Amino acid sequence: NYGGENDKLITLPYKLKAKAGETITLMSRVPEDVTEDSVLVFDTKFQNVVVLLNDERIYSYGVMNNQKRLKNAVPCTNVVKLDGAKPGDILTIYMVSGYRKYSGNISQIYYGHEGNLASGMLRRHGLSLFAAITLLLITLLVIIAILFMKKANFDKMRALYAFCFAICAELWAIVQNPLLQFVFKNKFGMYMMQCILLLLLPVLFMMYQSCFTMRRRFVKIFEWSVYVFAINLLTGIVFQALSVVDFASYMTFTKVIVYIALFGLVGILYMAKETFESQALYTNLIAGAILFVAWTVEMVLSLFKFYSVCDGLVFMLGIYTYIVLLSISIIRQVIQEVNQEKDTAINSISLEKKRILSKLNMNLVYGALNDVIAKLKDKEYEESKLVYDTS
Repeated sequence: NYGGENDKLITLPYKLKAKAGETITLMSRVPEDVTEDSVLVFDTKFQNVVVLLNDERIYSYGVMNNQKRLKNAVPCTNVVKLDGAKPGDILTIYMVSGYRKYSGNISQIYYGHEGNLASGMLRRHGLSLFAAITLLLITLLVIIAILFMKKANFDKMRALYAFCFAICAELWAIVQNPLLQFVFKNKFGMYMMQCILLLLLPVLFMMYQSCFTMRRRFVKIFEWSVYVFAINLLTGIVFQALSVVDFASYMTFTKVIVYIALFGLVGILYMAKETFESQALYTNLIAGAILFVAWTVEMVLSLFKFYSVCDGLVFMLGIYTYIVLLSISIIRQVIQEVNQEKDTAINSISLEKKRILSKLNMNLVYGALNDVIAKLKDKEYEESKLVYDTS
């Protein structure tokens, strides 16, 4: 159903159902208003795509089996240029997925001018990309500020883990943004980087949380959690490299163990907050609870087919919230350290002043000033009066 105007959404008359491996075919005639800069834009999730104009292939994605490491079907935005199309030509789109969840899942298809549709993508995804880049820059500025605070007395290891986690999460948010697919042509490589960063996040997260533990048995729990997620990261990379299990399937297992770890973390932080009065612990508990709720909602929604088009959105919002709270906590700690350094400097100057004054012989100074006054009194009366007032 096409409205006959450029930059309009093409809606399908019904929902399509297909099993894994079954091919969905969409056919339509090229509209009368087609121009050289007309394009089709649609999103796919782990679907192989072929687009034909009459009998000529004009676009393909994820179907080149001889280049599995570069051309596997991964989530992406497909942009099909219709520069050689004429009104009335037959346009055919073939879609097939090896996953039951994504088979027959066809997102909205846009038709119109390339420039207008590119600006539309910028409106849809630009804000999230801007937010991730802004958070990354703020984190880097805080790191630079802390590097200049050589005498600052705070937990260096906690700050290191916090910054590593924040930078990893911000890079993940940047890499998974569809706008970068227009900059970097290797979509499969971008997806691999996104998955590796996502598998690395729990490792850094647990290392950061271990800095808050004050009891030995909790330290052991976090150490084992770090080992589990590190092994999970290495196993996922090896399985992907050997084509045993791909990241798309492996993430299901990862989500389960992350969910269990977050549930245990919130419980440990809650018990620690009740025992130790600490603002840092309280902030960390709230941030951890938000991340746990976001992950729970993400896992529930991932069971439904309608959510597959925006898979990971809720978790990304949870990560954004956590990074903001983490940045606020770090900045607050830095400000406290700066204020402490300022107070220390002021106290040091005051003590030094008192020490120097205590060493002065006031009788000697006063006697010297009296001698100056006596010599100036006869000839330079004004000057002698000034010295007298000063003394």
